[in-house]
Amino acid sequence: MAMILIETKMALYPAITLTMVFEIINGMSKTATMTDKRMEELKR
Repeated sequence: MAMILIETKMALYPAITLTMVFEIINGMSKTATMTDKRMEELKR
């Protein structure tokens, strides 16, 4: 994640970049806690 921030610092406004980072972390936190069984159920 840090590399993305470094690589995009000249292309994006810092506030937009931070918002994107928090959205990614939020999305990851919702799926990281799921078991393999639950992920298979969602695919159906």
